[in-house]
Amino acid sequence: VSIEEANKYMSILEHESKNVAFGVMLCILSPVLLIFLNGLAIKNIVGINENIACIIGLPILFIFVAIAVFIFIRYSSKVEEFNYLEKDEFETAYGVAGLVKDKKTKYEPTYIKYLSLGVILCILSPVPLIISALIEDNDVLAISMTALLLVLASIGVYMIVRVALIKSSYQILLQEEEYNKIEKKKNKATEKVGAIYWSLVTAAYLAWSFITFDWNSTWIIWPIAGVLFAPFSIIVKSLCKPESN
Repeated sequence: VSIEEANKYMSILEHESKNVAFGVMLCILSPVLLIFLNGLAIKNIVGINENIACIIGLPILFIFVAIAVFIFIRYSSKVEEFNYLEKDEFETAYGVAGLVKDKKTKYEPTYIKYLSLGVILCILSPVPLIISALIEDNDVLAISMTALLLVLASIGVYMIVRVALIKSSYQILLQEEEYNKIEKKKNKATEKVGAIYWSLVTAAYLAWSFITFDWNSTWIIWPIAGVLFAPFSIIVKSLCKPESN
């Protein structure tokens, strides 16, 4: 990997990090309007019923997801030529490692700052919902606070994804942590099994949603699947034995 290639790769990830983070944010925000309108529909506030909530909320959900998918596909096409950096072993030209280490050191304070803020926001996001439940037993308020929870969490996730993507460019070029030679072999197995996992999750979500038409509740499958995927990946990696040289 030459200095020119390394600089190009880091530049692309730095520029695209905000777009990818925004795409993830859109995915989290996609059901917010539907949830909020369903909360209004419970008491028929401002003349909104469940049908109107779905007519307005569902298209917004699909539009947000469609925009996010477009962003992810666009990002994938831009970094496609560098995919080998994540998956395969490689050697760097003279001076590349020093350049990347210097950038990584300078970026560390920014990474820690926004990672901390993002994590704090995600942790605090359920607080309004908890407080509303303690103060008053009100379905509309509870649903509204659930929507607020997703908004706060989406902002936190945006911060985390953006800085994590930039830092990952340094780790990938230096072949550190989860991008070292042993982990790359394990990641290949996780990637294959992960594709099956998310395909099954998507199928389950669509089947559950179309059978019950309970779109304001079925979205819960995504955060649950996301939380379960972490231990799932750890199990897959633990079962993978690196090939002996």
